[in-house]
Amino acid sequence: MTRLPARADLAWAATLAALLGLPLLFSGWSAVLAAAEPAAWGALLSDARAWRALGLSLWTGVASTLLSIALVAWILARVFPGPGWSRVVSWLGPMLAVPHAAFAIGLVFLVAPSGWLLRAFSPWASGFTAPPAWSTTQDPWGLGLMAVLVAKEVPFLLWAAASHLQRPDAARRLALELQLARSLGYGAGRAWWRVVW
Repeated sequence: MTRLPARADLAWAATLAALLGLPLLFSGWSAVLAAAEPAAWGALLSDARAWRALGLSLWTGVASTLLSIALVAWILARVFPGPGWSRVVSWLGPMLAVPHAAFAIGLVFLVAPSGWLLRAFSPWASGFTAPPAWSTTQDPWGLGLMAVLVAKEVPFLLWAAASHLQRPDAARRLALELQLARSLGYGAGRAWWRVVW
């Protein structure tokens, strides 16, 4: 394999940058121009659906964050320290390797009204011969989106907790706090909630 001269490398890099960069620059400039139109902002603010969409976005974001934190706290209180914690940490790698979009699409294929889960039990167990009119993927409360966000973010939060708890000083301090709480009469779960958190 022969090495291209340096000038050819530069020409190739400039061509590639132009092919990739020019469309991105044009898209960015178009977005800036569209964002500067007062009529577009007026139409957005006058549309009642925009406020509902904003409220739903805030609701799903805040609720899924709080649910994820609560679920991670519950898992930590149940399995740390102990043999269950090493099993949880060993499962984190494969869970984190799944891309967000693939996870969301797979979950939709699983829980949609015509999804694989209902097909596996229909019609012999569920009695459905056609997909039911359930709103599992486009529900008005965003519960399906919240379920996907919680299921995907909990492994990341557990990974952050695991990386913190791998430090010897942090793990030792946490074990001492739990031991102190148990000596005060708290059970394992209450020790986490009353003392550690």
